[in-house]
Amino acid sequence: MPPLQEELVVCPGCELRIKLLVLTGDPGYVIGRAPNGEPMLIPVQGSSKAKLELSAEERERLLAETRKHWDDNNR
Repeated sequence: MPPLQEELVVCPGCELRIKLLVLTGDPGYVIGRAPNGEPMLIPVQGSSKAKLELSAEERERLLAETRKHWDDNNR
């Protein structure tokens, strides 16, 4: 299989289909939603260690900003 075959990536354990997104740069994290709808930070594979080392305070600040932005856009 080629390294980034986006059409058909399937987990061998649970057979879940996985969508790959190729990002440029060194983002560290992307923001997604947990199953309960809460925002979550998803680490980007291949990001530098420095980008992935967030303090608890920085992580909560980013999530709070995201909650506020989502709340403002859903009013």
